[in-house]
Amino acid sequence: MPRGKGESDGEQDESRLSLLKEDKDLLPFRRATELKHCALYWLPVQQIPASSGQKKWMEVFFLKLSARMKKDLELRSEDFLQAKMVPEHLMNKFLNLQFQLNPMIGLTRRPGAPIPRLPDMENDVKPMQEGKKTFDINEYMPDYAYWFLAKQEKTQKEAFLGFGGLTTIFLKPDPKTEPPPLAKIPPSIGNHKIFKQLLPDIEPERFQEQTYSLLDDFLPKSKELFGKGLEDDPQFPGILYILPLLQTKDFFAAAKEEIKEWFDLFDIYINESPVDKGIVMGSKEDLDEVIIDLVEQMRDEEFVYPAV
Repeated sequence: MPRGKGESDGEQDESRLSLLKEDKDLLPFRRATELKHCALYWLPVQQIPASSGQKKWMEVFFLKLSARMKKDLELRSEDFLQAKMVPEHLMNKFLNLQFQLNPMIGLTRRPGAPIPRLPDMENDVKPMQEGKKTFDINEYMPDYAYWFLAKQEKTQKEAFLGFGGLTTIFLKPDPKTEPPPLAKIPPSIGNHKIFKQLLPDIEPERFQEQTYSLLDDFLPKSKELFGKGLEDDPQFPGILYILPLLQTKDFFAAAKEEIKEWFDLFDIYINESPVDKGIVMGSKEDLDEVIIDLVEQMRDEEFVYPAV
């Protein structure tokens, strides 16, 4: 995408630059140079949903980043979609892709936030009956997220990135999720017309891979770390995982020990944050050189980040 009128590698945003230093080589990213306990970056997004130009640039960049992290650090990426951030017009796409991507529901949580209470007669039902209160399902519904077991990263990014609700984390491989070799179905059975009629679209390897993903240590560890204070809630035992919803201010407010705990669970955290008007990316290790290299590659391909 060649640079055109109104395009740049990122315009200044004074509210963000009060915390995040602009560095020409990192643009369109900015880095929070004041933060010493991890590397924190911010990518401005002009609007939600993102413009087609910004959305496409983000898709390409984050797929390149994922490939680079896999190659250099042997990290895997996991995508999560915040349920409340799926706009109505995107729901049909989500439903059409659900069997392909196999989303598993879990909880997202702002640091220290409680699970929303259930409605009661005195505070909710009665005031609604009397017309003193309007029903809002979001007031009572927890902040759920969908974790994609299928690991079809390109499809996931193309479908859902840029709408304000996609979170990606990078983790080290977990040996528990590696399935054993799968016994092959004998041709005499697999090619039989009855077998094909009963299970026309079965892919045993993909099914096994997704099933073993549920053994991931990330799941219980995320509940232990980000579920603090929720242990006695009756909903807690049934929660599969808890994904943190982090904004730039959370990184600045957290103690060094708390940030260390976060990055003991994952190595890189990327979150679409409408409050921050962009994407927040936190990393255990400095990513300056990686970002600069990938952005330079994209510039060489005449692919720059549009200002709008």
